[in-house]
Amino acid sequence: MKKLITLLSLILFTGYTANASHAMGGEITVTVDNNNVAHVTLTIYRDANTGTAALSNSSFVALESISSPSSPTQNIPVTRTTLDTLPSNYPTERHVYTGSIQLTSNGTYLVSWSICCRNASIINFNNPSSYNLYLKTEFTSYSSTQSSTPIFLNAPMVSFPLDTMWTYNPLPYSTSGDSLYWSIDVPLSAPYQAVQGYIAPAANVNGPFTMNPNTGLITWWPSQIGNYAVSILVEEFSSGTKIAEIRRDMQFSVFPDTSSMQFSSPNSLSLANGNPFDNVIAGAPYSLTFELASNDNNAALNLIGTGEPLELSQSNASFQTQTTSNNSIEGTFTWHPSLSDIRTKPYVLNIRATDGAYNYDFSVELYLNTGVGLDESTLLSNNMSIYPNPSNGNIKLSLKQVPKSECTFEVLNLQGQRIQEIQIDRNSLMQGAQLNIDAAPGTYIIRLKGEEAQSKVFVIQ
Repeated sequence: MKKLITLLSLILFTGYTANASHAMGGEITVTVDNNNVAHVTLTIYRDANTGTAALSNSSFVALESISSPSSPTQNIPVTRTTLDTLPSNYPTERHVYTGSIQLTSNGTYLVSWSICCRNASIINFNNPSSYNLYLKTEFTSYSSTQSSTPIFLNAPMVSFPLDTMWTYNPLPYSTSGDSLYWSIDVPLSAPYQAVQGYIAPAANVNGPFTMNPNTGLITWWPSQIGNYAVSILVEEFSSGTKIAEIRRDMQFSVFPDTSSMQFSSPNSLSLANGNPFDNVIAGAPYSLTFELASNDNNAALNLIGTGEPLELSQSNASFQTQTTSNNSIEGTFTWHPSLSDIRTKPYVLNIRATDGAYNYDFSVELYLNTGVGLDESTLLSNNMSIYPNPSNGNIKLSLKQVPKSECTFEVLNLQGQRIQEIQIDRNSLMQGAQLNIDAAPGTYIIRLKGEEAQSKVFVIQ
């Protein structure tokens, strides 16, 4: 089938002119350091078929100030630092360029790059070869504070088999933990100018081209052979204010082909509105094992784990694969989260299955909790404070609002067992009650008896 794909790919892309760039898409990300230096990364995905024009070793990106529109545009030189290929039956190169510039003031900026021209055989908007490929990102800089745009944890997929339900997750991620909102958008050809006549990629009625608002997973059942251009927009908000955005513009190619991949996820996972999820107990080891097999003995099988648990600072999460037979492998995700990792929203884990020709993504939401009847919003309550934390067992406990004249507190271990019960009067709690917790080193929960919302995690060293 690979010979057929190679021949068909040449036919699909004959719309390019001999001197065209053959750029298929890309994205721009920015990180600003404590010295207000903006470090730019430009990633370009290029059609690497024989006879296509090469990309140069260096380029420029344009920097504009959104906060000060009258400021002149600056060109930032970028140099290629990485050149590799994506796992696909369609030859696709990934070119990564980097550069930096000293920002002279704080504010919101726009970084952009463009090249002529788009593939003439794109079929989901009008006159594609008349448009540039235009990439942009926005970011905000602050005094002596690091900041960055969101990033994509997963590389793009390039090729898709016809008449097959498929999934792809670019996996947007905020390195600062801010809120992200993602959507499918119309590709741009110039600043604030979208291509004309755009329609969503052709799809079976049972599998339209859609993006999951919770996980970022794109599902698609391609119904027509051809090339499609799509833009993935990711906006970042902090305290309700937009501070950054990135776009990944990418071309997808649909071939009259099938995949022999057989992907299996753990039976222990639950479903909510069609989304796989699982509950994870903080302080306890956790694992998930996935399997991938193929009827093709020559398939280059691989499983790749990505996602938020693997990106945490000092994370102990890992994903490892092993071959189980000549044409099957398994991958195991392991994690031993701490109570400090608990948050109100779930973590997204993505498993990418590949056979060297096609890729398939599986995303699962992991809800982290204590397993002792307390949810994450309880443990994030600001009404109770403990100092110091960690401690040697001698702590100062206080409540901002004390519900009654005398309160009873329970100290629990992570198995939910009560190890101590303490009574404290209102005045002591308001001023800060000095307690001696007689327990071995470890992680514990103290809560107001009968008031689950009044709880806090603390550590004895």
